[in-house]
Order: sequence, then structure tokens, then C-alpha cells
Amino acid sequence: QELPGAPTTAFYHADGNGNITALMYPNQQLAAKYLYDPFGNMLAMSGPLVNFNKYRFSSKEWNDNSGLYYYLYRFYDAGLQRWPNRDPLSNQGFMVILKRHPIDQFAQVAFTAVGDDSHTGIYDFVNSDPIYRYDYLGLDNCKPPCTSAPPLPSSSSACDAYGNGTYMGDSLTCFCQCAGDSPWAQQVRGCLACEFQQGTDISTAHQKCYAAAGGIMNGPVLRLWFCWVLCSATPPVGPPGAGMP
Repeated sequence: QELPGAPTTAFYHADGNGNITALMYPNQQLAAKYLYDPFGNMLAMSGPLVNFNKYRFSSKEWNDNSGLYYYLYRFYDAGLQRWPNRDPLSNQGFMVILKRHPIDQFAQVAFTAVGDDSHTGIYDFVNSDPIYRYDYLGLDNCKPPCTSAPPLPSSSSACDAYGNGTYMGDSLTCFCQCAGDSPWAQQVRGCLACEFQQGTDISTAHQKCYAAAGGIMNGPVLRLWFCWVLCSATPPVGPPGAGMP
């Protein structure tokens, strides 16, 4: 947008969450500046191009007339901190079109959810946690799965977070610190720390993380066996890999 005496070009600047925070002229003068709260409400804005630019929170297009952000599959109301319409993924017809074939019986049961449950809500915005979660299409809570969490070394403070927690009679803190720093152990450690932070059942977390790392037999079996004995109040009897945590 041209303004009298101003450069004809301005460049976008965004923060780590993809929010447009500024437009800058080639001469390094600010053309526009935006400040949002975590849910996308505008706290402050200034600059000659502030109203001309429509790409703002989450780099999404802002509609002045409706006061909504356009997320491609649906609109978002930052003031209400929710979506005005249902998540398309909760609609069986949408899933048929998306997958290009009828959904199976299990999926039919999964997509019968209605209402606004805090965990499976079809109207709530990223489970009301915009700091750690994102949804760039308006389709779902797109937080990366814990199976892709960054690996953690045995010295990580994440091991201390387990406190007095145990699994199958073993101290989780002890086992976390003892398991070593092989690529397999670091991958599993990072995954488990992520699942623990999200409140996942510890048994389910172990099953998911071990499977993602290729199974326990793909890890340093002898070391894991040693750790199982070391961290257990009652030393186990059995071959390595048999029921190990």
C-alpha cells in the first residue's frame, strides 16, 4: 500500500508462533507494529500501515467486518477464544471427502462427539492452551506428538520430575537416570518426559514411547536389565525384555 512520501514496499516480521508482529520498510523504519495476547486479541498496534495489513495473528487473514480470523477451514473469534462453528474433523461427511472413501465403524463412533469437552471439544481453541499448542488450519489440536519429542540425556532434570513415582515396582527417577545415553534411551526418555508432563497414564506412555523407538529389544537390553534390577525394591526374575518397564 502506497502512502505519500513512504517506500512502496514493506516486509513482514513474525515471532516464533507465526504471529505477524511488524512490517518494516526497506529503510528499516517501522510501517506497522502489533502486540497480541496469547489468544490473538489485539493489545496494541501502531504505524502507517497498521490498518492496511490484514495478515496478523498466526499469520492469518483478519476480517474487519466480522472481527474474525480466517483459518482456511473455519473462522476464529479471538474475543470468545473459540471457533464459532464445529471442527470439520468431527463431521463424518467431511472425513469421507477428506479420505475419499467411507469411514470405518470405529471412526463413526469416534466422530459422534458433541458438546464442548475440554479435551475433545469441537469449538474450543487448541484446548485453551495457545502457548504450547497450535492449529494452523482450524482443523484440530495440532500439537506435535510426544513420540517426536527431542531426545534427553540421562543428566536431564526431567528425571527428577518423577519424584517418588514408580512403574512395575521400579523407581522412575532411578531408571530414567540409569538407562544411559544411547540414541534409543535418549529418544525414549524425551518421549516419556513429554507424556508425563501431559498427564498420560504411565503404562500407556511406556507402551507408546517404546514402540516409537522400535521396541525395547531394539535398545541397550543388558543395561536396561541392570537398571531394572538396580531400581527395583524386589529384584525381578526372568529373561531380559520380559515385562520390563
